[in-house]
Amino acid sequence: MRFFYRVLLVVSLVFVSATWVPAHADGVNTTEQQRADFLAARKALDAGDRKTYQRLSGQLRNYPLFPYLLYDELRGRVADAPESEIRDFLSRYSDSVVSSRLRVAWLHALISAKQWHTYLQEYRPYPDEQGVALHCYEMFARYQLSGGQDIPQEWLAEVQRLWLT
Repeated sequence: MRFFYRVLLVVSLVFVSATWVPAHADGVNTTEQQRADFLAARKALDAGDRKTYQRLSGQLRNYPLFPYLLYDELRGRVADAPESEIRDFLSRYSDSVVSSRLRVAWLHALISAKQWHTYLQEYRPYPDEQGVALHCYEMFARYQLSGGQDIPQEWLAEVQRLWLT
C-alpha cells in the first residue's frame, strides 16, 4: 500500500509541475506583452491612430490598467460621446479613480453645453476645491431650470455657506 501512495505522489507531482511551469511562463510573457500593448495603444491614441488603438485595446480587456486606457480615449471626446457610452463607463468602473475623473470632465462638458437637466442628474458632491465649483454650478443649474423665478430662501443660505468656504 505504501508503494501505491509513493507512485501516486510522484505521478501527481510530475503532472502538476508539467502543467504549472508552462502556465507560469506564459503568464509572465502575457503580462509583459500586455504592458507593451498598453503603452503602444496609448501612443497610438495620442498620435490619432484609431485603427492601431482599436486593435491593441481589444486585446487588453483583462489587463488591470484597461480602464485607464478607455478613460483616456473617452476623455478626449467627452463633449461629443453619447451619454449612454459615458454612463456605461461610469457604471462599469464606478469604484475606480478614472470613473470620478470622467464624471468631472463630463460635468464640465455639460456646463459648456448648458445641459442643465443632465448636469443635475449626474452631479455628485466632491470634497476638494473643484467640488465647490461644481456645487456652485449645481445651484446655477437649479436656478436656470427654475426659470429665474423667486429664489427660495434655502438656496440663499446655501450660496452664502459656499461663498464663505
